[in-house]
Amino acid sequence: MNEPTRMIDKYTKIWRELGFYERFEQIAAIFLSVLVSIIVLFACMQVAGDVYNLVIWNVELAAPDTFRNLFAGVLTVLIALEFNHSIVQVIERKQSIVQVRIVVQIAILALVRKFILLDLAKTEAMVLIGLGAVVFSLAALHWVVKIADLPPRE
Repeated sequence: MNEPTRMIDKYTKIWRELGFYERFEQIAAIFLSVLVSIIVLFACMQVAGDVYNLVIWNVELAAPDTFRNLFAGVLTVLIALEFNHSIVQVIERKQSIVQVRIVVQIAILALVRKFILLDLAKTEAMVLIGLGAVVFSLAALHWVVKIADLPPRE
């Protein structure tokens, strides 16, 4: 029996064991994964187009706006890939639909993207204080979730 046939048999068996809502969850996860994959594909093409334009038009990468926009695109792709990876884990039944750790990690990536896009000369102090509070909160939450994931001590 070849590998694709074994995989089909495995997923057919799993599908039969799922309840109604679990099947709905699987279908929704597959649909979302396809949509996010399309978004990732277009975002990669956009970043590749930006890099191509940098090379062809000999734009200075050290220019603040150029650097910010390029890495904002790269981080957008990374955020979407991480999000899609978490959906694929649901499809493969490796975890349940909501994983706080992954949501927190995606939020941290999104915050890093926000910091890269910030123009510090034009950003008000209260916005920076607020973002700092969010960074602190996410770091604390990440630590708590990490501690909760550790196996119990004997």
